[in-house]
Amino acid sequence: SGTDGVLTFGSITGAGTYSVLAQNATTGCVQSMTGTANVVINSLPIAYNVTGGGNYCAGSAGVVVNIDNSQTGVNYQLYVGTTTTGAPVAGTGAAVSFGSYTTAGTYGVTAINATTGCVNNMAGSANIGIYTLPTIYAVTGGGSYCAGGAGVTIGLGGSSTTVNYQLYNGATPVGTAISGTGSPLDFGLKTAAGTYTIMATDATTSCVSNMASTAAVVVTPLVTPSVTMATAITSEICAGSTVTYTTAVVNGGTAPVYQWYVNDTSAGVTASAYSYAPADADSVSVVLTSNVACVTTATATASLIIDVLPNVLPYASITASPNDTLCEGTPVILSVTTENGGTMPTLTWWRNSAIATTGATYSFTPADDDAVVLALASNAPCRTADVVYSNVIAMQVDESYLPIVNIGAVPGLNIAAGQPVTFTA
Repeated sequence: SGTDGVLTFGSITGAGTYSVLAQNATTGCVQSMTGTANVVINSLPIAYNVTGGGNYCAGSAGVVVNIDNSQTGVNYQLYVGTTTTGAPVAGTGAAVSFGSYTTAGTYGVTAINATTGCVNNMAGSANIGIYTLPTIYAVTGGGSYCAGGAGVTIGLGGSSTTVNYQLYNGATPVGTAISGTGSPLDFGLKTAAGTYTIMATDATTSCVSNMASTAAVVVTPLVTPSVTMATAITSEICAGSTVTYTTAVVNGGTAPVYQWYVNDTSAGVTASAYSYAPADADSVSVVLTSNVACVTTATATASLIIDVLPNVLPYASITASPNDTLCEGTPVILSVTTENGGTMPTLTWWRNSAIATTGATYSFTPADDDAVVLALASNAPCRTADVVYSNVIAMQVDESYLPIVNIGAVPGLNIAAGQPVTFTA
């Protein structure tokens, strides 16, 4: 019946060309309405199978959702529950992958014909579930040990049943995996140096977790302590001189202990240096006790003997030749005998308080009461005086006399023949 408005004849599913004939209910007059309406039945997108899905370990890339085939001209929209996920993917005439997904749920796919708008749900669904990773526990143990020792222990602070734990040194597995017990684990003593980690694998889900932290094993090489002694003395020293003995230590540790000895008798000194006035042939030694880890022996010894020269007083003595008593005008030669003068003594002759000459001898013609002395400047080591003076020679010079003789004759110079005469000198 007409309503003086638009009429709808409802949804029509039969294919064909539809027209409308109007008939007046009072007069019976009939009139065809203008135009026609064609109903065409479009095919639904083919319902292909949703594939993929499954369970994955938390933290991984997820799992892939697919359909096993597709049509060109049809767009495929992925849903998780009733929520669209991602953009529609155009069909290719082959299987379509929607990529990897990490959200747990039931995934379905709806196909939409891009030309007709016809929609069809793909067959089946894909379920995605998330496996829990193995519980993370802390790696324990590790540390340093001396080369040749038993090593150090590596453990795990806890464990879970159904989980297997594999120890690694770097990227290399160490031994076989150990099954979790619900308690801490002990992987035993390890001697190989490196950084150790533990990987846990769930025996049911195969999910993997790296355990927290690492344990480093350090092999400390064995070392031998040594000590050497030195002084500022380059050669001999003089008796009574104090010498400071110093030490140079290798592998002594943070708090080495020293013990000093003189001729194997303890000096009661425990410092790293020792000051002492040695006698000749004294042997000064030090025993070092090291506190460094991993020593082959804890002690080392060094000793030193320094030549000690006696202290000496230079000496000079002079003599005169031919003598210190001469006749006027006679030359004299003075010579000197020295002791402890050194390698380059300086000999200075003084005559009457004035320098006369230098050298080992002094020749001159003296006057009476001339006084001669020698000054010896020594360069001998360990001398107690730099300059000493010899004995003094006082020259005694006698005047020169011409002998005179006179003779007399008695009874006179004129006598008779045959008369005796006496000559007196």
